[in-house]
Amino acid sequence: MSQNAIFLNLSHNHLQGPLPPELSNLKTIKEINLSHNNLTGTIFPKITSYMDLAVLDLSNNSFQGQLPEYLTTMLTNLVTFDVSNNSLSGNIPTGLSKIQTLKHLNLSYNNFAGTVPTRGIFYLVTSLSFLGNPNLCGNISGLRSCSHKPKFFHSTVYLVVFSIGMSISLFLTTIYCIILWRRKTNPSAQPRAKSQPNLTNFPRITYKELSDATNGFDDNRLLGSGGYGRVYKGMLKTGTEIAVKVLQLQTGNSTKSFNRECQVLKRIRHRNLIRIITACSLPDFKAIVLPFMANGSLESCLYPDSPDVVLNLVQRVNICSDIAEGMAYLHHHSPVKVIHCDLKPSNVLLNDEMTALVSDFGIAKLVATVGGGGASSENLGNFTADMVCGSIGYIAPGMYVRVSGAP
Repeated sequence: MSQNAIFLNLSHNHLQGPLPPELSNLKTIKEINLSHNNLTGTIFPKITSYMDLAVLDLSNNSFQGQLPEYLTTMLTNLVTFDVSNNSLSGNIPTGLSKIQTLKHLNLSYNNFAGTVPTRGIFYLVTSLSFLGNPNLCGNISGLRSCSHKPKFFHSTVYLVVFSIGMSISLFLTTIYCIILWRRKTNPSAQPRAKSQPNLTNFPRITYKELSDATNGFDDNRLLGSGGYGRVYKGMLKTGTEIAVKVLQLQTGNSTKSFNRECQVLKRIRHRNLIRIITACSLPDFKAIVLPFMANGSLESCLYPDSPDVVLNLVQRVNICSDIAEGMAYLHHHSPVKVIHCDLKPSNVLLNDEMTALVSDFGIAKLVATVGGGGASSENLGNFTADMVCGSIGYIAPGMYVRVSGAP
């Protein structure tokens, strides 16, 4: 068989078996007609190498299997494609619609199933190209429509199942409404909040993650410093801005301050109190991770470096109200009664909406649990032993300062 052959016509013979491997050597072939034989097997392992093939007639044989999608990437110059009267199955390759040169298509009398594509050659052909494929459907005239509702939805079984489901849903909704109504009319029936939160809610964070977030605790990230540590601005890999309060362990009471702040922050939750994200505790390193407050402290707003940053009267009143609500929660409503002992402008932070949040509970005093639950007053009070109540800038309740020139 010449490798330079252009036309190959072996139709109407008694050829049997799969396609011979020698067919792959016909690189210049234009037309192949193997119709009306007894050829079996799959069609395209050999024929897909014919880049210039224009006519392919394999009708009236016993080919089986599916028409592969890669057919369209190889036989891009097909004009006529006929595989009628075989035993091909599966879906019709949608890639046939991408062969722009294809003008004649015959897939009749096979076992194709599914939806007939709608573009390219499939926009031009009629139902005659798909005769004898009872499992095909599509928008071509003469084919059955694919848009039909399953008969199950019209059956008695469906109606029974639907009715039972609706009845159960209605029953559960009624029970839920009754429970909700009873809770609203009888507040004492509501379950009490746990005195101590579940510590597993706080995410774990490593020293390396904090170091990376603060660029190695760079001084350029320093937000402020105090008697027991320094506060750095950081950013986690998730893009969350944080404030990292690093305790100076060289200070005698820094470990007690760290333990105290953790004890307080894990028990309280209020919109006007700073919340703890997590903590990192190592033998030689202890840090508390807090949300970053973009507007800094109240002190920086009362005594700004720039005259353009001035709190107006409404903002000042709102800040006072926020602080009062936070302190009222600590004294009367929190799971553990807390006395801050260091309330001053530098320990009041302002978020993006200028809402005031009381922070720095390092020397706070835990007096007693509300309602008598949780840890005992004696154990909580042990955390405050040998600690100074108040720092520079703090004025204890009942104290006052005589202003020069005042009576």
